Amino acid sequence: MAEAKPYEWSQTDSEVAVRFPMPAAAGKDIKVKTESSHLTVSLAGKSVFKQELANKVEVDDCFWALEGADESRTLVITLCKKKDKVQWRGLTKEEEEQVPGPDVMAPDFDVMGLEHDDDDPERVEEQEQNEIKLEARYKKLLEEKGLQDESTLQTFFALFDNCIQLYRLNKLHTYLQDVLPECRKRTDKYKLKAVQAMAFVLWKQSKFKEALPLFHEMEDILGKGAALCENIAHTYNSMGNYVKAEDYFRQALKFIEQEHGLNRGNRGGVLLGLGLVRDRLGKHREALPVIKQAYDFYKERANGAPASLQAKAGISCAKLHAKLGEMEKAEVFIREAVMMYEVTCGETSPLTASAYHELG
Repeated sequence: MAEAKPYEWSQTDSEVAVRFPMPAAAGKDIKVKTESSHLTVSLAGKSVFKQELANKVEVDDCFWALEGADESRTLVITLCKKKDKVQWRGLTKEEEEQVPGPDVMAPDFDVMGLEHDDDDPERVEEQEQNEIKLEARYKKLLEEKGLQDESTLQTFFALFDNCIQLYRLNKLHTYLQDVLPECRKRTDKYKLKAVQAMAFVLWKQSKFKEALPLFHEMEDILGKGAALCENIAHTYNSMGNYVKAEDYFRQALKFIEQEHGLNRGNRGGVLLGLGLVRDRLGKHREALPVIKQAYDFYKERANGAPASLQAKAGISCAKLHAKLGEMEKAEVFIREAVMMYEVTCGETSPLTASAYHELG
């Protein structure tokens, strides 16, 4: 006979509730530790639960409370699902593995449960398994329902999100050659998703001239924004069109400062890009204060701790000082970068070696 569990659990589309009966001796001796994939509970100094959860949760949104009184007191822990509407097959990973999974070919299969989570560490084996499942489902739906069916497209973009993490660029480019023309006929979200997907794949393949018109097509659909302007700027920069790159970096910077303020968003990265473009245009004196702003941005964000991005910006400051003949100022930045790379990347890192090379 299976041992009775010291808890009960239930779920909604967005939350999981776990209920523990409170022993009379517990009093206020309650310890609950919630992590993204683990839950630990101790009552009256005794561990009653310490396991890996079946799925990820949003730690900052989880909470616990006491219900009832005296002998009917219950500890209720509310876990907020990382992925809404994904139904858990068990509370713990162990329980989930004992329950047969849904048929990936079933019409009501939820592909959202297999989409890659960018916040999760890379798990190649799991991604490869999901790739096989999603690709099989996509081919089946493609044959039965065609590309204009929403379930076919939903499955394809789940497959895309998974495969892009595995760097399956050639495979995705081949699929998108059929998907993109069909999605361009639509007026919903799939039109933008297809254009964005093809632009991203081409950019990753270093086909910048082919990616650029797609970024501009996104610009026509969405309007200008910080992230899109930054992507277009990097594309022009990679193509050697520094004048256009400078213009789009300036636009990206303007949007970031309007949306986030001076010390938020990716302001440091855009400043660094803008400064490097000005450097390539031969505007060394104009480039230096922009690169210095990027350096200050990363320095403030690091709050006194060694930071590789601060070191990267510092190396760029050093190179510009050297081009302007200000060798002592250049040396100060390089020595600081060497120290930071040693701490953050290790003494044998190529970044550390490169910084030492700049030092001479």
